Amino acid sequence: MGIKEKIIEKVQNIEDEDTLEHLLEIINAELDLEEEVYQLSQEERASILEGEQDIKEGRTHTQEEVRKITDEWFKKR
Repeated sequence: MGIKEKIIEKVQNIEDEDTLEHLLEIINAELDLEEEVYQLSQEERASILEGEQDIKEGRTHTQEEVRKITDEWFKKR
């Protein structure tokens, strides 16, 4: 018996409406994710390419550097 059949068998034995509704929500959410493909805008694509170029050229910060920069930024506010 495959996983799909096992799931169907178990679901058929569930009587609790709340549990069934939760399962339906999960299934619907999964189906929505499969159908929905996000299309990047030109601006988003350009930002990604710019970020990749920054990485190639070493324009990056460590996590510690980012914390220091962020702390300084908050102090100025």
